[in-house]
Amino acid sequence: MLNSLTKFKKYSLAFFLMASFICAPSFSQTKMEQMTTSDKSQDLPPPPKKFDDDIHIHSLGLGIGQAYLTGDFDDHGASDLSWDVLYNYSASHSFDLLMNLHTNSYSQGSQEVSLFALAASIKGKFFHFDNFIPFVLGGMGLYAPKIRSGSYESERKIAFGLNAGAGLDLKLNRHFRIGGLFQFHNPFDVQPENGPEISGAYYKLLFTTFYSF
Repeated sequence: MLNSLTKFKKYSLAFFLMASFICAPSFSQTKMEQMTTSDKSQDLPPPPKKFDDDIHIHSLGLGIGQAYLTGDFDDHGASDLSWDVLYNYSASHSFDLLMNLHTNSYSQGSQEVSLFALAASIKGKFFHFDNFIPFVLGGMGLYAPKIRSGSYESERKIAFGLNAGAGLDLKLNRHFRIGGLFQFHNPFDVQPENGPEISGAYYKLLFTTFYSF
């Protein structure tokens, strides 16, 4: 009985030592892999933020280009350069709000047409190709045209109007964007109290630049 107990203890000790020898390298390797993986994950930089992920962004911009007049506007003024102040709010990945404020005068001899407008448009972005974003837009606005011809000068009267257009934006980085904009403005007819009805429209081709914040 004593011999059997002694043999059992020897076999148990041998089995324990053999199991420890086999399992120890595997445990050490697993521990090292966990430590290495943890170290690598700490060293990795955060993934870069994509430009098209930027929503709820405010942008102020400036547009410069050519204005082309039609109707009564063309009868009293000549097409010339135009300066527009722009505001853009990125509401989602597909739609923006674009505000356009401009006041310009176009003369032709003794005649002149003065255009003031505050137009709001919804900008629909087709897709994002790299950093290029083509879009279409449409909306309404407030327009206040005034015409001067010789000694006659109409009163400035505010009227609603429609606008529509298309363009392309190129995002240079997080804060700066450039692009092109074609926009058609069609104020509703205005009837001044001191003269004939004013009916006309105009369209613009602008180079735009924006700063986002």
